[in-house]
Amino acid sequence: MLRRLITENIDLATFPAAGEPRVRADRTQIEQVLMNLAVNAKDAMPDGGRLTIETADVELSDAYARRRMPVIPGRYVLLAVSDTGCGMNHETLNRVFEPFFTTKERGQGTGLGLSVVYGIVKQSGGYIWPCYQVLIADNSERALEVAAAHDGPIHLVLTDVIMPGMSTSDLVAQLSAVRAGIRILYMSGYADHAVARSGLLDGQINFIQKPFAPERLAHKVREVLAQSES
Repeated sequence: MLRRLITENIDLATFPAAGEPRVRADRTQIEQVLMNLAVNAKDAMPDGGRLTIETADVELSDAYARRRMPVIPGRYVLLAVSDTGCGMNHETLNRVFEPFFTTKERGQGTGLGLSVVYGIVKQSGGYIWPCYQVLIADNSERALEVAAAHDGPIHLVLTDVIMPGMSTSDLVAQLSAVRAGIRILYMSGYADHAVARSGLLDGQINFIQKPFAPERLAHKVREVLAQSES
C-alpha cells in the first residue's frame, strides 16, 4: 500500500522490532497514520530519498516523562517514521499538528493529514512529536558556537572520539555545563586500543563503531534518546 503512495525515486525501508511487541489499537487507524506520514514524507522529498519505518519496544522512565509531559512512564511500542527530506523550521515544528495548518500552496493540501495522525495516536493512548532537527558543526569550537546560538533544546550530540583542536572530553564537559541532561553519542573508526587511550571509554558510554549504515545510526540515536537517566 505504501509503495503505491510514494514515487519510484523513494526507497522504502522497514525495520520491525524483534519479538513482535503488541499494542491495543485499531488496525485501520494505524494504517491511516502510516499512510498520512508516508504522504507527508513523499512531499518533503520531491527529488527522491529514503523513507524508513521502524518499531521498537521501549521503556519510558520517570525522568523522560518529566521532560515530555504529559507522558506517563512505562513500556511502549515506538513507531518511528523518518525521511531524508527538507525538514521543518522551528515555526512549523510548533504548529505541525494544528488542524488546517499547511506549508503547501493553496489547493495542494488541506492541513488535516498530521492533525488526523495526532488524533489517532492520542485516542490509542500514545504520544507523538516531530524530531530529528540537526545542527551541524565541523569542529569542537564551532559546535560550542552553534549550541550557544540555538534557542531551542539540544537532546543529543553525535561526536567523533578523536578530533583535531579542542578535545572531545573538553567539548562534552563544556556542553554538559550549559545543557543539563544532554546526551552524548560517540563514534569512531579508530582501532579499539586507540579509542581506549583517549580516556573517553572509561565507564559506560554510548558508542557506535564506524563504518555504519544510516539505519544503524538512526536506531542507535533513538536508543540513546529513550534511555533512562541514572
